[in-house]
Amino acid sequence: MAPGLGVMGEKPAAATTKHLSLGSMASGLREAYESGRTKDMEWRQSQLRGLISLLTDKEEEIFDVLHEDLGKHRGESFRDELGILVKSVKYTLQNLKKWAAPEKAEAPLVAFPATAMVVPEPLGVVLIFSCWNFPLGLALEPLSGALAAGNAVVLKPSELAPSTAAFLAANIPKYLDSRAVKVVLGGPNVGEELMEHRWDKLLFTGSERVGRIIMTKAAKHLTPIELMKSTLKRFMAKPGGMARILNEKHFQRLSAYLEDTKVKKIEDSIAFLKPKPKPLAIYAFTTNESLKRRIVEETSSGSVTFNDAVVQYALESVPFGGVGHSGFGQYHGKYSFELFSNKKAVFRRSFLIEFMFRYPPWDDSKIGTLRHVFSYSYILLFLTLLGLRR
Repeated sequence: MAPGLGVMGEKPAAATTKHLSLGSMASGLREAYESGRTKDMEWRQSQLRGLISLLTDKEEEIFDVLHEDLGKHRGESFRDELGILVKSVKYTLQNLKKWAAPEKAEAPLVAFPATAMVVPEPLGVVLIFSCWNFPLGLALEPLSGALAAGNAVVLKPSELAPSTAAFLAANIPKYLDSRAVKVVLGGPNVGEELMEHRWDKLLFTGSERVGRIIMTKAAKHLTPIELMKSTLKRFMAKPGGMARILNEKHFQRLSAYLEDTKVKKIEDSIAFLKPKPKPLAIYAFTTNESLKRRIVEETSSGSVTFNDAVVQYALESVPFGGVGHSGFGQYHGKYSFELFSNKKAVFRRSFLIEFMFRYPPWDDSKIGTLRHVFSYSYILLFLTLLGLRR
C-alpha cells in the first residue's frame, strides 16, 4: 500500500499526502499499461498462474481470515470462495487464447474485396471495488477477468472485512506484477479519493446507496461503470456452521424481510415481485412446471434458480450480474474477460475495386443502386452495374 493511505479523520496534510500517493499510483499504473506489458499473452497467463498459486499456497491463511471476518467455517469458505475461485481461474487460463483471438465477422459482398473482424483489446487501467460478504471471491473473480483481458488494475477491498483486505494487500504484490496490479486499503474516504482519478472502467459491488454515489463521482471523468448489487445469502442456523451476519444494521434489515407476510403462497409471488425493483436473483422452490415458465417469462432479474440457491454463482458458463436496481454488467468466466475488454471492429478493404455510386453527385440511378445494396439484391445490383437494368 502506498504511504499516506490513512483512515477517516485525517489531518489536511495527511489527506494531501494520500491524494498525491494515489495520483502517483494511478500514473504509474497507466505508464505500465502504456508500455504494453499487460497486453502480452504470456504476461496475462503468468498473472492467472500467480493467482492460482496464491490461492493454493495460502489456503490455510484464507480460511483463517474468512473466519475472522465472517465466522465462515473452512468448509463453507472452500465451497463458496476458495474452491470456486481456483476452478474459475483455471477455466479462464485454459480458454484465454481462444477468447482473446480475433473473431471473423461477415463483410458485405458490395465491399469486396474486404474482411471484417472483431478484436478484443484491453480497456486500460481499471478500478475494482469489492464487497464484504464474499470478500475473497468478489475481489479476485473480477480481478482475474481484468488481468486476463490485459488491463492494469487497482483493487479496493471492503474495509468491512478487514482481515481479508489485509491478506490481499500483503499477498497480491508477492504473486502478481506489482507494477501493474495494486491493492488500496481504507474506508469510504479512500474510495472517494480514488474516484477523483480517471479510470478506463470501474466495477463496484455493494449497496444501491453507495452505487449511486459511485455513479455520480464516475460521471466527472465519464468513467464506464459496472454495478453489482451485493446480497446476503442466508441467516446463520447453527454457530460455526454458517457465516454470521456482519453487524446489527444488516441483521435488522434481513429480519424485516422475514416479517413481510404479503405473499401467502408461491403462486402469488409473481404479482408481488413485478412492482418492485428487479432483484439480483430469484430463487423459486417448486415442482410446478407452469409456474417455473411464468417466473422466467413474466419476471426480470439477474438470474433465476429453481430448487436451489446461490449455485449459479459457481458456474463459469453463465453470467453473474444484476439488472436495473440490482446492478448492471455481468461477469464470471468469459463474461469477466468481456467485461474488461473492448470489442474493436477492424475492417480491411483493398483499393482493387471502387463503386462510385457511393459518392456524390447524387441522382436517382445511384439511389436505386443503393436500394439494391441495402436489400442484398446482388443479382439486381450486378445487372445495374453492367448497365442491363436501371
